Amino acid sequence: GQSASFTIQVVGDKTGSSAASYADSVIDRTGAPGSYRGEFTPKSAETYTLTVRVDGYIVAQGSSTHVALTFLPTEAAYFRLTSGSTGVMVTTGVVGEALRYTINQWNVQYNRDLSTATTKFVSTLSRPDGVSVNIQPDAAAADINLNRQLSITGGDSVNSLTKTAGVYSLSVRLADAATPTVFNAVDLSPVTFTLRAGAAVVSYSIVIIPNTPAGGYNVGSFVNVQVLLRDKFNNSISVVDPADDVQVMVVSRATGARTFVALEPNTVAANADASELVAPHRVLYASDSLSITATIGGQTTRQLGPSSVTTGTKINPQSISALASISASAGVPAEMATVMQVAGVDYVFYVNAYDLNGNKAAEDVFLTIVLTAADYVATVASFNGTGVNGTAGVNGSGVQVSEGARRMLSADQLSAVASPALEQGDPYLTAMMEHLDEPRRTLLQTSADPLRLVGNYLAIGVWDTTFKAYKISYQLTKADDYVMTLTVTPSGSSVGYTANPPVVRQYVARILPALHAPLQTTLLPVVSTNAVTKGDLTLQLNDAFKNPLNVVGTPEVRVQLDLSTSVTTATLLGHYPTRVTDTGAIIISVSTAGKLMVQYIATTAGEYSLTVIVDGVSTPVTGTKVLVNAGPVSAARSDADGTGWYGAVAGTPAKFSVTGRDAYGNQRNSNDTPTSTLQVLRGSGSVKEVINLSPA
Repeated sequence: GQSASFTIQVVGDKTGSSAASYADSVIDRTGAPGSYRGEFTPKSAETYTLTVRVDGYIVAQGSSTHVALTFLPTEAAYFRLTSGSTGVMVTTGVVGEALRYTINQWNVQYNRDLSTATTKFVSTLSRPDGVSVNIQPDAAAADINLNRQLSITGGDSVNSLTKTAGVYSLSVRLADAATPTVFNAVDLSPVTFTLRAGAAVVSYSIVIIPNTPAGGYNVGSFVNVQVLLRDKFNNSISVVDPADDVQVMVVSRATGARTFVALEPNTVAANADASELVAPHRVLYASDSLSITATIGGQTTRQLGPSSVTTGTKINPQSISALASISASAGVPAEMATVMQVAGVDYVFYVNAYDLNGNKAAEDVFLTIVLTAADYVATVASFNGTGVNGTAGVNGSGVQVSEGARRMLSADQLSAVASPALEQGDPYLTAMMEHLDEPRRTLLQTSADPLRLVGNYLAIGVWDTTFKAYKISYQLTKADDYVMTLTVTPSGSSVGYTANPPVVRQYVARILPALHAPLQTTLLPVVSTNAVTKGDLTLQLNDAFKNPLNVVGTPEVRVQLDLSTSVTTATLLGHYPTRVTDTGAIIISVSTAGKLMVQYIATTAGEYSLTVIVDGVSTPVTGTKVLVNAGPVSAARSDADGTGWYGAVAGTPAKFSVTGRDAYGNQRNSNDTPTSTLQVLRGSGSVKEVINLSPA
């Protein structure tokens, strides 16, 4: 009944201490009192040494040995197929290689003489070409480890079994000793391995150069040179080894440049059957001739098709650069340049379509060109917000403008001149009439990437077949400074498309007044004057759009003031430029920019009718009334009347009236209050008294 600690240890002659699983302590007391029971489980077929310890001391019997045997379901299972010195199976290789496999009797407790006639192996090699070949083990006897060798012939000879690239399968079976007609697969059979094609050789490889399409290759398209690479066994190569030094050289006649298109796995695109490699060469220049040659290790390969191809004049729309197009178009105003224009006159410039290599498109390449206009105020250092089309914010070129600078033009301030020259059903572009302000305004959108049509566009670019460029035509009628925003968007591009983004250019259009239009002449507010005093009238000369002229120019102007009443008539006349027949009653001179000063002196008071004729045309100001009041009172021209003026009766009030008149006899109006002095004379004329009186 004493407590004791029992431990066991199992050590295999091949696997060592990991040979078996067992309990650390023997605790089973199901036997006789004072006895203990334990167990272990062998993991492989080998000889084990069992050691039992009590409190760390080996029991009196010492260690014991045991033999563990493995019994497998078939005799073939005692044999294993391995390869190489390490026993690791080969999974990949190159055609022409000689391979060696080993039939290994891995269980040493199973002893069978592999050299006897009853030990019959059947080995079959299935090749990618669909042919299966039986392989016999080497004639030599088994080695000391009871192994037999199985060789697969390689090399260039007719006996080579590894000339075809692809997946191979090797199966090894053993005839059962008891039933020789029954064959069972050995362990790890079958095995598969892949042999890739060898190095490319000139003798079997072919380069196919495509024929030039009608009109030549478009600039931006690809000339796909097909390269059929073969190794010395005529296996197709789908992945190029850089060591093969396969190159396709394209020489441009226009520039003399040589372009090498190396066939590498990361640049070569295989076609559908994966048997060809394509060397894609991008066409860079129009009207060019490209000679094409291919070499392998410096040797020229056999070529099918023409030795050269030609390029046409067309450019793929996707190759057009908005930046290159604006930069190369001489008629486009420079960034933030000031361009002088005249109100009501069509301003036209052209945007040529270019790619990055300087090729100019000779036909419509579907550039979307939009021009907007905003009142120019002043740029500010910073402004929060976004947008360039009628809203405050930052425009595409980074110039920031204030809220006022983004105000869009109203309908009466602009008119678009854009001809809708697109046919219905055009596969790339559609024309859409936008009835916003002007019925002639035409907006475009692409069917592939619709443009959101927002706000008032001043003009759009329309392809001009004569100039081979996009025509932008517009006119502004209000004289002012405008910030013009030109946005050029390549086909398929968008704001977030960094490879070929839209480009924005801004400039200032300074609209100057047009020629003077007589019917738009205006008159500044008229102020009445007095006789004798010079009166002033100011005529404003305007163009047809009511823009004040900056300079008067040389108009023929006639100004006439007419007075016609029941008692009197009067006419004042003057000209600009002054005529020798003018009397000076009306003098016309230049006042300030675009204004004429009309000065006149009238001697007859009254309401005059104004007539202004410019360049023979009666202006709208004709018929305006000009009031001329009487001048300062003149005693010499004033008069008195009434019974009291001629005599009086003593003691009786005498009455008479005094009529005030100016120097020209014009009667003063009723609001006048002239001071009168009455002198009373008696006798021989001596003054007896002087009385100052005011009118009653």
